[in-house]
Amino acid sequence: MLKHPAAEVNDGVTVSMMAPLGNQFQLGGDWKFSNSEGASFELMSSINNSTGNPNQQPDEVQSGVFRWASDNTGMAMGNFNLPWGLAL
Repeated sequence: MLKHPAAEVNDGVTVSMMAPLGNQFQLGGDWKFSNSEGASFELMSSINNSTGNPNQQPDEVQSGVFRWASDNTGMAMGNFNLPWGLAL
């Protein structure tokens, strides 16, 4: 006799969308509608200086990602070149 793994109960719906607003800037969000925790959302943006040239070196690309959520938390993450050959 075959036994089936227990199925998880669906707790709600998550809607995610990311829209390019240019070659180097994207804006998006996640909206979560949960039966147990209530609704929440977060906004995200991403920016970079990529030229789209396949010969561009990875260490030449600088980027940043920013996130803000409805629970008043945020995040900033990036990859930036500094003077004297340092990278942050």
